[in-house]
Amino acid sequence: MTEVAIVAEAPGGPTPLAGLAVEDPAALYRAMLADVLNTCERSGATVLVTVGPPESPTAMAAMQELIAEEALAPDAVRVEAQVGADHGERVHNIVEHLLATSDHRSVSVVYPETPLLRRSVIDAAAMRMRSADVVIAPDTTGGVSNLGLTAALPLQSLTRTTPAHAVVELAAAADQTVAFLEMTPRVRTDAALQVTVELLRARAAAGTEVPRRTARLLGVGTQQS
Repeated sequence: MTEVAIVAEAPGGPTPLAGLAVEDPAALYRAMLADVLNTCERSGATVLVTVGPPESPTAMAAMQELIAEEALAPDAVRVEAQVGADHGERVHNIVEHLLATSDHRSVSVVYPETPLLRRSVIDAAAMRMRSADVVIAPDTTGGVSNLGLTAALPLQSLTRTTPAHAVVELAAAADQTVAFLEMTPRVRTDAALQVTVELLRARAAAGTEVPRRTARLLGVGTQQS
């Protein structure tokens, strides 16, 4: 299969959702992180949670505590600190390190801000990477919500808002093939949040599985956990 690296910020620290029009961005981020963690665990992938800067015993302890409380199998989830001066350098280092040391031949980079990420997408990414070098699940703005790689790319220029086409250009420059997965909203703006809320409502109304913590915080009724 593949190894999934969740690129997260430490609970209780600065949150990528700080600019959203929600009552408690930190609580929403924690809920999304826990939901995405469980989704990754239910897939066939090995799960690594990487903790963003600043690296400190407090940040690592906070993440370990969240995993102990929320993970389906806490002992099976690894936690490592991110290393690098900015987002792109940290993601680049994560991918390069895992491809060099993991028993798996591919790595998927996943973000906590994608609570609608489905287990089938993670499994599909692993399957697609048997024939493609790079697999991208775009978000609703044309950015990247999930990035799978079988070989290192120079990702140092990657930002939280880098468009998918820029990653495709990096792959093309390295003579790597690209495949795409279904679009998944990545909550970084109020518009993306609203898309997520509407899709949560649709899933709940259909009686299909929803990320229960995120749905509860956003006031969406759930029929499954």
